[in-house]
Amino acid sequence: MPVYIASGVITMPEYLKKRFGGRRIQMYMSVLSLLLYILTKISTDIYAGALFIQVALGWDIYLSTILLVVVTAIFTIAVIVPNTTCHLPRSDAFHILRDPITGDLPWPGLIFGLTILSLFAWCNDQNLSHAKGGSILAGYLKLLPMFFVLMPGMISRALYPDEIGCVAPSECMKYCGSETGCANIAYPKLVMTLLPVGLKGLMIAVIMAALMSSLTSIFNSASTIFTMDIWLYFRKKAKDRELVIVGRVCTALLVVISILWIPVIQHVSSGIVDYVQSINSYLTPPLTAIFILAIFFKRVNEQGAFWALIIGMLIGFIRMVMDFVYGQPKCGQLDSRPSIIKNVHYLYFTIILFVLTTIICIVISLCTPAIPEEQVSVSR
Repeated sequence: MPVYIASGVITMPEYLKKRFGGRRIQMYMSVLSLLLYILTKISTDIYAGALFIQVALGWDIYLSTILLVVVTAIFTIAVIVPNTTCHLPRSDAFHILRDPITGDLPWPGLIFGLTILSLFAWCNDQNLSHAKGGSILAGYLKLLPMFFVLMPGMISRALYPDEIGCVAPSECMKYCGSETGCANIAYPKLVMTLLPVGLKGLMIAVIMAALMSSLTSIFNSASTIFTMDIWLYFRKKAKDRELVIVGRVCTALLVVISILWIPVIQHVSSGIVDYVQSINSYLTPPLTAIFILAIFFKRVNEQGAFWALIIGMLIGFIRMVMDFVYGQPKCGQLDSRPSIIKNVHYLYFTIILFVLTTIICIVISLCTPAIPEEQVSVSR
């Protein structure tokens, strides 16, 4: 945080742009963000929702997927429309002090009225011990996943040992349509078998609303990243209508790609959570390495950072593809995977990739011209 404050930034992409300059690293982060959206957010959300529909209504997993995605995509694409006159920003939208009569936040009320309200909220209602207590409380709240993520899964495994705990591929296929295991349906199985009818409907509505809300926000974020960071880079004079159309097309393509990726997730035997962690382990360590080097090693330059990110991502991507191509052997099968997959856990691969990226970045930086001292100083 001291580095962020000193350099006048609030996000990591903003810091890296200020530290190294240029557009290449920013473009890299935009592409990486879109890739992670597809692999770890959109596809897993769609799959989780489709699983819930499948267990609740007994529909085919792909029919459930199509239903969830079509409804969400239509809603998302439909709301990405150009502003009409009644939706245009007010003429004083960029003014802090607005008209005292017609302004939506009249300046006397803003200065004096809000000050009165804020004195209590920000000055009288908390102190340093409250701030410390808030941090400690947040730490304790991180213990809750033990109870609302792990415990329901353990309960479901105990109540339905044959279904949730199935081992034989044929048995798993019979219970949940997947040969690699039925752990992913542990929670919806509890909901549909233990809750009374009214609460079942309420829970289905809650789950679907949460998933659609999550997907909508992800679609909007992803389409914004693509249109503003990538499309505008190549089409600097693109008009608003063009950007709206591009955003819609981007959302549709994200949906299609994510659906095509779902069969891969379906055959991951370790479950959705482990799948997400492994994807992050393959693709994000280079970014962490560059961020740490940017703060602590002044000699690191844009060339070293960019090419280390590219090489690190390629290495991680190769490992990820190999993971999916070979797959984990089913129960009773001989593990004939290459040693790099069989004997190197994805968390160990995270460490290896981090170290490799660090070395590559330092070597390339030392072999190329240094960043001017004044630019480095500004970013610190």
